[in-house]
Amino acid sequence: MDISVLRKLNKGEDFSLLQCKKPVTLAVKLFQTASVVQPKSAKENLFGKLPIGVTKSGEEVDYAAQSAHNLVEVLRKSKLEAYVLHTKYCSIVTVGGYDSLEDPSLRSMQNLLESRLRIAMVEFFPRPVPMKVRAKGEPEASAPGGKPPHVVDHFLRSLTLPLA
Repeated sequence: MDISVLRKLNKGEDFSLLQCKKPVTLAVKLFQTASVVQPKSAKENLFGKLPIGVTKSGEEVDYAAQSAHNLVEVLRKSKLEAYVLHTKYCSIVTVGGYDSLEDPSLRSMQNLLESRLRIAMVEFFPRPVPMKVRAKGEPEASAPGGKPPHVVDHFLRSLTLPLA
């Protein structure tokens, strides 16, 4: 995913992961955006018929982004350094900022969250997942085609979620 797209999707987010000053964080929850798969030949837009994504007044709402933001607020009230990253297909909630994957405080927080992070009706990852993030000021590398690679793509591809 292009970093400019991520910046646009996270514009106005008070708790954006793009503001994290450290290169690693712990992902604790992923909220998927609503989606519909239909053939290009379909004459109707099935998404518009779903009872999600649009308020009674016709205003579009991204419930994944809203839920992720609300969860971050709850975590911050609990004195956790929490962030959210909105992408095209999901919003990821993370906790903390760490210097590296080997940072002792990362392992300590990972163990603490695994054993104690409980909020009614919220199903967190069974164990927080380390996630690399590009630190502020770090130059973007160029990938083939001129698009900068982003660690979020690698994280999402590598994430294996248990089937519900």
